[in-house]
Amino acid sequence: MSKIVVGIDPGMYGCLATLDSDGWLEVYDLKECIKPTSTFNSVDPELFINLLARAIDYEHKPEDVAVWIEESGSYYRDGIKTAPPIFDSRGVIRALFYARGYEVNFVAPKVWKKHFGLKKERKETLRSFKEKSVKKACELFPNQTNLFTRSKRGGGTMMLDGRAEAALIALYGKEKGT
Repeated sequence: MSKIVVGIDPGMYGCLATLDSDGWLEVYDLKECIKPTSTFNSVDPELFINLLARAIDYEHKPEDVAVWIEESGSYYRDGIKTAPPIFDSRGVIRALFYARGYEVNFVAPKVWKKHFGLKKERKETLRSFKEKSVKKACELFPNQTNLFTRSKRGGGTMMLDGRAEAALIALYGKEKGT
């Protein structure tokens, strides 16, 4: 059985990406696992377990799976505090991986982004910075670019940055090892 590295962007539009030792990437959107709590949306443990069952075969031994989760600080943007949903979701995800015996690592966004040469320029918008992640993922996974972009109904291309960032986090974990 091959080794698997899991990369997770735990945000609301986040994703779980699995990268095997042959370089094959699969992505799973976390949106299907999100449920509202009394005050915010968070990852539901039962739904996440179902996603994990699809993403990682139970045949994989715990020592063959390394998990890398993006660990970001809390911040305010547009008057919305992001800490509770992200921290709660990350806690649920972390606990469920620990329960299966997997090694869990955390990486700050600035660390893995620097590893891939992704630097935010002065006055650059958040959207254009996220597009850099998509372009980098398309460059590093040229046979799977369809995972990171989608056609819009009215024309144009939708950038799936949560998927791209999860894929890059998984690749970072693979390249760094544990």
